[in-house]
Amino acid sequence: MDSGGPRNPTLMCPPYPKVGCGLRWTSKTWGTVLNAALVLQDAPGFTLCSSFGRAYRSEVAQRRHNPSPSTANRFVTFMMFVPVMPFVPVVLPLVASEACRVESCTPLRRVPMSSSTSYPSLSIQAGPKALAHLHANGLHPGDIATIPAAAGGPKGLIFQKLDQWLFGTWLPSAAPRQRLLLGASIGAWRMAAACCVDPVAAFQRLGDTYCQQSYPSKPTAQQVTEIMAQMLVDVFAGHEQEVLNHPHHRLQVIASRGSALLTSPRSRITTMAGFGLAVASNLVSRSMLRAHLERVVFCDPRADAGWVSTAFDRFTNHVAPLAPDNLQTALLASGTLPFIMAPVRDVPHGPKGSYWDGGLIDYHLDLPYCDIAPDGLVLYPHFGERIVPGWFDKPLRQRRAGVGARRHWLDNVILVSPSDAFIASLPRAKLPDRNDFGHHGLRHDVRIADWKRAMQMGSRLAEDLARFVERPDMHAVKPFA
Repeated sequence: MDSGGPRNPTLMCPPYPKVGCGLRWTSKTWGTVLNAALVLQDAPGFTLCSSFGRAYRSEVAQRRHNPSPSTANRFVTFMMFVPVMPFVPVVLPLVASEACRVESCTPLRRVPMSSSTSYPSLSIQAGPKALAHLHANGLHPGDIATIPAAAGGPKGLIFQKLDQWLFGTWLPSAAPRQRLLLGASIGAWRMAAACCVDPVAAFQRLGDTYCQQSYPSKPTAQQVTEIMAQMLVDVFAGHEQEVLNHPHHRLQVIASRGSALLTSPRSRITTMAGFGLAVASNLVSRSMLRAHLERVVFCDPRADAGWVSTAFDRFTNHVAPLAPDNLQTALLASGTLPFIMAPVRDVPHGPKGSYWDGGLIDYHLDLPYCDIAPDGLVLYPHFGERIVPGWFDKPLRQRRAGVGARRHWLDNVILVSPSDAFIASLPRAKLPDRNDFGHHGLRHDVRIADWKRAMQMGSRLAEDLARFVERPDMHAVKPFA
């Protein structure tokens, strides 16, 4: 997983970054190609090139903080180059001077944004209905009808202490109510831990076990899959009945099922072709991704899954029951990254086929919460202020939740995320992520120590949220942009 890229988190501007596709651009010719793409974004009629330009700038900005991209990220960014390649020869003479100018750029550094002095570790946003409720009533455990948890791999570790306080102390402190816990990938794992009889111990097992994962320098997809499957055994074995029989919580796990070339790929080439088409389709329109992936929601049979059957977006939706004999398999499917892991095939009680990470479609769970929780609020602890609809939308800054016809989806949502000042205080000034495997290489003890330190520092998030619910300072709450 080590890309061999620079270790300095402050990276020079183009034209010479090591970009996400894994190629090292060391000549002025190739540097000029990249700048050609940026020039094309301003040309009338070049919609795809404009998308590429934004994606490329986003990739460069991210590389300043995360210089070792994952294999999957390199593949996605490579696909962003495809639409612009036919136009490169046309604009090469026009951008030579631009390439020379950019070469002299100075390094750019992350400048932490200001955060609330009342809750310095948190950024708090709310939709109009949630804002009105907070102004009138404050925030109480009985107000919370739904808690989503996004995909994001190791980023989920930052919420261990907050999760323990939320499910172990605050929510049980009031009269019980039925509550939907909804997650994809690591978010599904967190919400499953929340359904255990002792959620504090379950979150401790999940965090400790997740931190300890280690791999050889070039692990195979099957090796990664086996390690992740064993991790689920270590956390949930013997607790399946607890998770599915919680008196108040109802778990729903989101996974993605392949269609077209991804229905049942038997070779890496077929998988690459299938995801290549998926990335290209998504680049044109998110709705076109439906030809390649379908949403499957594995539900506690007691839960109301009516929102899944409504046509709230263009994807084909399936509902399948969670049971003790498929809980771990559904959780594994929900967290199976393409290429990094082998697909999970034929999850029991679900539609036949090949399953991948639920975050491919629902990366940050851009869902119709106004319909999912019509009689309550949605409390959403999240990694950042932006809700990205799908995993392939990460480089596309225009793809975000709460805009256009979907704006009302967030009316009853309270989004709580780490502030920039808090993130700047973490090891390597960032949230834990998969790039840490590449950065630390085989120095597993150093990476594990960093992740455990970040988890411990996450107690500040729990402390600040506890202060907010006890005495809300509404000056700290911002409406969604």
